[in-house]
Amino acid sequence: MPSTKSELQNPVETEVTEVILTSVTEKFAIDITDTLVAFDVNESINTRVLTGSMTIVDAVGMLSNLPITGQEKIELKIQKGPVGKGKKEWEKELTFFVRSVENVEKANDFTMEYQLQIVEESYFLNALTLVSQAYTGTINSIMMDLAEEHLQIEKFTVDATAGTFKVIIPNWRPFAAMKWLTRRARTDANEPFFCYNTLFEGMHLKSVRSIYDSVPINDRTLYLQKEHVPQSKEEAQKGAIEDIPHKADMAFYYKALEATPIAQHIMNGVYGSRYRLLNTSNKVVEEKVWNYRDEFEELPKLSKFKVASDKKKYKELGISDYISSEFLFAFSGDAHAAPSHMTYNEDTLNNVPFKNANDQHLGNYSYKLGVPGDKEIQVGKTINLHLEKNEMVQRKKQFETKDERRSGKHVITSIKHRFNLKQKAYTQMIELNRDSMERDHDHEN
Repeated sequence: MPSTKSELQNPVETEVTEVILTSVTEKFAIDITDTLVAFDVNESINTRVLTGSMTIVDAVGMLSNLPITGQEKIELKIQKGPVGKGKKEWEKELTFFVRSVENVEKANDFTMEYQLQIVEESYFLNALTLVSQAYTGTINSIMMDLAEEHLQIEKFTVDATAGTFKVIIPNWRPFAAMKWLTRRARTDANEPFFCYNTLFEGMHLKSVRSIYDSVPINDRTLYLQKEHVPQSKEEAQKGAIEDIPHKADMAFYYKALEATPIAQHIMNGVYGSRYRLLNTSNKVVEEKVWNYRDEFEELPKLSKFKVASDKKKYKELGISDYISSEFLFAFSGDAHAAPSHMTYNEDTLNNVPFKNANDQHLGNYSYKLGVPGDKEIQVGKTINLHLEKNEMVQRKKQFETKDERRSGKHVITSIKHRFNLKQKAYTQMIELNRDSMERDHDHEN
């Protein structure tokens, strides 16, 4: 750890060194760095394209003179660490395109304020392309073909998926087809997948197992208050100099978004449901009865204990013993001559029940935090979260206030990256989700 204040860097100190806007006709390319106040970039575990917005203060008439109408290219250079001091941690070049101009307001007689909604180039390629084609292979190979051929996505990291399929994409846009395929992707153990895009490491197709089993980022823990960040007596005596590591591990904003929506999960059949699969060729129906209690031990999960207790009974039955929803899927067994290839719906009983349960249980606990910007914090990674019990304790017992039941590993499911040019600051609003608990219901916590 640094020992002098001069060696310390503010954990949010990040500078946007250049912003170039190129007109649609490519006739003009102008530096708009001085007009840009801040910009955001959004990523989510359920979306495949990055979106964002730029706040512009325009005193040179760009909006009408350039003009800015949409589809303009914007190229940015970002550096973590003070420019020109030889201490930069990383550099990043980004390219976006203007999707629309919104919230145009007159600040004074000479200045306009507005927002540029920005997207990746793949957004426009997706809008311009319809895919009507048959594909044969694994789901991960089909998705890579779609991404490379139609969207020009160069960085796409995939986990292997199980099964070989023959699918016909019926005049859909590429991202719609990729979403459709993700819903049927599974491992050999029937574990579902997420497909998502990140600002710093590109697109991913990852199994839930690989996400949940990953080591938290740098084995790092986020805290809600400075006082909760562990420190030795010697470190505490250093005073203000310790504010830097405190800031790196401390959230400046916190809100609980969701806490155990069990009733809604029951209605959605997440605990108990029946799935039927009809072969329209021979009228044979296969069936899978989903019982979350019986499946739990083999499912990928972040911790060991279910949020809904098995001890709660209704008419002597637990909630997993009830069939609260029914689902029907159909396929034609004669669709393909080759028995080695499955149709899209033929594998339904091996993926849909598991996908539905995983996606909804991941919302059992959900939190939004504001943290200093860190490029290692990305959607699809895990991080530890330290939560406190809401109770008064004696000072000598302050370390007993940790909520052992809810604290622990969480999945990062959403990020808003914010770069503030005036403050030279990079912050993130992140959403963390968790499916299970570290302690059971009978534990004293």
